[in-house]
Amino acid sequence: MWRNLIPSTSNPKILMQIMAYGITTTEAFASGFTGQSRRYVLVEPGVAKILADGGYTKKSLREDLIKNARKITYEAVFSKVYGSFGPVQDTFEVELKKALNDKNSEKGKLPPWYPRFPGWENIETIPALKLVEFIICGDPARNKVQTLAGGPGTAIREIKLPARWDELMEKAGYRPLQEFLLK
Repeated sequence: MWRNLIPSTSNPKILMQIMAYGITTTEAFASGFTGQSRRYVLVEPGVAKILADGGYTKKSLREDLIKNARKITYEAVFSKVYGSFGPVQDTFEVELKKALNDKNSEKGKLPPWYPRFPGWENIETIPALKLVEFIICGDPARNKVQTLAGGPGTAIREIKLPARWDELMEKAGYRPLQEFLLK
């Protein structure tokens, strides 16, 4: 499962929040929420620049995404029990009780895209994300972010570019890669 987001903001905090929203609503394998899968976020260079110029590093962006990408516990258990890709051992009620007793299920931590109505402080949420990797790629003139939900393993391998890559790209009419690195 993947989700395309086309952010219409240059505010780095709101941009991070819309990325967290995409991560939260992109589930691995079938529709069954596990909260365990790694997410791969493809970020176009223009979006990466907004985040970097706003003070985000890979580490701080990862931390903020994990903090903000939360799912209502009841909703997560519903997805796990009735949309799971694997066997679920117990009934919805038993799974919900287990989830509500989990140390990661917390009251008062609704993600920023939910309204704050009377009683919102009592809604329990759980993290929708534990691991996230960023891949900066694509057209530097576009503003796109794509979230891919992966399994618990890792499938990223570093690609070694030639030492003269920026020089070669400049000769081909492209801007140097250095301009797009997150610090």
